[in-house]
Amino acid sequence: MDGEASVAYALFRLKKWKPSEYYDMGAGERLITRAFLKQELQDIKEEMRDKGR
Repeated sequence: MDGEASVAYALFRLKKWKPSEYYDMGAGERLITRAFLKQELQDIKEEMRDKGR
C-alpha cells in the first residue's frame, strides 16, 4: 500500500472518513492532514505505552 492509500485507510479506520474526503482535498490540506494524523498516531502510541506502566 502506498503512502497516500495508507493515510486514507487510517482516516477511514480512525475518523470514519470516506477515502474520497481525503483524495478530494487540495495538496496543502492533505499535507496538514498527514501531519495531524502522524501526531495523533504518536499520541495514541504514547498513551498506550503510559497505560502499560
